[in-house]
Amino acid sequence: LRSEVLIAVLSSRKAFPDGRLPDTGVGLEMERTLSPPFIVSHSYGTRCTTVLLMDKHGGVEFAEQSYLRGKAVGKLRQYRFTTGA
Repeated sequence: LRSEVLIAVLSSRKAFPDGRLPDTGVGLEMERTLSPPFIVSHSYGTRCTTVLLMDKHGGVEFAEQSYLRGKAVGKLRQYRFTTGA
């Protein structure tokens, strides 16, 4: 599994059908807005997506993408290192 794949999954803007939305008290329109993994609205939204993967040998992969108004800002930052465990 690669961090790019998980970043892509977390970038989905597909909302859940109304029948699957919870009732948290914010109203149906806001429930729709908040249902996808990647949220875009005029007053609220996803600012960054972060993935942290660790394998059984202590290998770690950290990836982060920043966003502004629903658009990627800069490059996907990725770091790989070993914990020594």
